[in-house]
Order: sequence, then C-alpha cells, then structure tokens
Amino acid sequence: MRFKTYARRTRDPDLPLKEDEVLADDAGRKKIKKPRHANSLAMEMLTMAFTSASMMGMIADAVMVDWPSGLAYKKVIATLFKQYRPSDVMSKVEMRREMDQVNMKKDNDPNTFFEQISQIEDKYVTQKLSLEDLLAIVLDAAPIEYGATITAETRNKGNALTLENIREAMHVQCCIMYPAAKTKKTSSAKAVELSSVDNVGDMLLL
Repeated sequence: MRFKTYARRTRDPDLPLKEDEVLADDAGRKKIKKPRHANSLAMEMLTMAFTSASMMGMIADAVMVDWPSGLAYKKVIATLFKQYRPSDVMSKVEMRREMDQVNMKKDNDPNTFFEQISQIEDKYVTQKLSLEDLLAIVLDAAPIEYGATITAETRNKGNALTLENIREAMHVQCCIMYPAAKTKKTSSAKAVELSSVDNVGDMLLL
C-alpha cells in the first residue's frame, strides 16, 4: 500500500518540470517537495525490485535530460500497467479464459475457490464483471452438490444478493458435509498462487 502512494499512473500536478527546478518563494518550494520526493522513492523501489534485463530497461528509459534520476510515472509505471493491467478487449477475453479454468471439487474448501476468482479479478482490475457474470462462473465451476444451496441463497437474498453471501452459504455446507476440506486446495488455486508471486509486475501493482 505504501508503494502505491508513490507510484502514480499520472503526473502529479505539483511535480516540477525539471528535477533540479528551484522556486524563489517558500510556498512554491514546499509545494514541489513532496511529489519530487515521491517520484524519487518510486524510482528507488522499482530499481531495487526489478531483476530482469527487460525491466531494468524501463528504468533506463525513464532517465531524461530534465529528470536524470528518472520519471517514474511516465515510463515505468505506465509500461507496467500496460503490460500487467491491460484494459483492452483482449484482456477481457483473457480474464474470461482464466475464470473458465477455475474449478472446485466437492470436498475442496469453498474459500479457496472464491480466492481464485478474487485473484483473477485483482489481476484484471480494469475489467469489471457484473454480479450475474460472477454467479454464472460460480454455478459453472461449483460441484453439483452445492446447486441447491446456491439456488436457495439466491432466492432468499433476492436483489440484495452478493457473492459473499454465496461464499458463506457454500462454506457452511462444506463445514457440515466435508469437515476436512480446509486442508485441501484445488490445482487451479495452486496455479493462481504461483503465478501471482512469479510475476514481479503483478507484485508491484497489487
């Protein structure tokens, strides 16, 4: 969360045009001090976090005549969001494909199942799925044993229904029918977890 404070996607209106810009009045100096410091911290954190040659290339591209230490938002952050948080049509297709791979066996913990969905939503933060879309994904992937529970919860909550209501209802059923389910994880959950820590870009932008 602290990193997100420094890593802006757009230019701070108070950021000076040049890194070494000096203003005559005290008010002006105080105004540009914070965004200039934030940019410096962002560049330092990104430089320490990056390990591959391609990512270090982003750091090199951020160096400009007016900003010899690098301008984080314009080159590095913008590129990271473009690569790891795409907002085009294909990213929505990719999101749906990943959602289609989510699965759950009857004796798996529903919490893990919903964590998979949440992690994919976080990965494609610019693509929002409606509650109806999410319910369709749950109904397609959840074992048939949960069908009656999901239907009953949907009817009971009506327009006030949330995905959390479905998760809680499935969790209660699981605890009753499969008390050992908490120790099990689906293969999809493991794959999602591995991909989330294997991707430096995602780690930085989450």
